[in-house]
Amino acid sequence: MACDICGSLSGAGAKRYSAAQLQAAVNTGYRPSVALEQFQRLAKSFDLSLPDDYWYGEWVAQVRRDKTDWLLCWACRAGIEHHLDEHGAEQGVMPTSGREPIGGWEPASRAGTIALFVIALLAGAVLLYVVIFIVWKNLEGLLSLLSL
Repeated sequence: MACDICGSLSGAGAKRYSAAQLQAAVNTGYRPSVALEQFQRLAKSFDLSLPDDYWYGEWVAQVRRDKTDWLLCWACRAGIEHHLDEHGAEQGVMPTSGREPIGGWEPASRAGTIALFVIALLAGAVLLYVVIFIVWKNLEGLLSLLSL
């Protein structure tokens, strides 16, 4: 299974955190750089330039909306544990064993969800550009139709 922050395979040392725990960390300023890096990579591939604060805002909004547990790899777990230690937020960790998904279904990773969001955002921007380009190229014909 993939880490819900960085998308890497969770492997040994992975831990589950409740949505409330992630929200508490975010509310005390937790902003993992790997979440920002994923957004930046996707945005760069589509030549989209938005400030880091925008991407962090999207990630924070996603964490605050989410009601499911988060599975974190050892590296992301270390980052959040360090943040929780420094900021005194609740640290209870849910064990990964003994929790079977209902009907064998596991929710998609958050990294995948973020990637789909960015792709949809960029696809919308490209579609808007194409529509504007077509209208601009055919502006004379459209104006003559309107004057009839």
